[in-house]
Amino acid sequence: MLRTAAVIAASITVLLATGSTTARPTRILPNDNTHPAGTLASGVLTVTLETRTGTWQPDGEGGKALDSLFAFAEPGKAPSTPGPLIRVPGVRSGRQ
Repeated sequence: MLRTAAVIAASITVLLATGSTTARPTRILPNDNTHPAGTLASGVLTVTLETRTGTWQPDGEGGKALDSLFAFAEPGKAPSTPGPLIRVPGVRSGRQ
């Protein structure tokens, strides 16, 4: 008989807010995807994201700059590409 060994319930709340534009766009930073976004409490993952306009330099600081691109950012953090990493707890099952 196959039974579920453990079930982890995860809810993701993603709030998107459009950031205000400024005279000088923010630099969009590269994201190495080593730090997860949001907070996990009592099995609920809460992620708040903003969209912002920025300048991206795909070849580094000495390379060509692409202006007025949209990127995701967590509040209080720089926008990044790819966007913030969202890790969701999985569901495990097994035989007993």
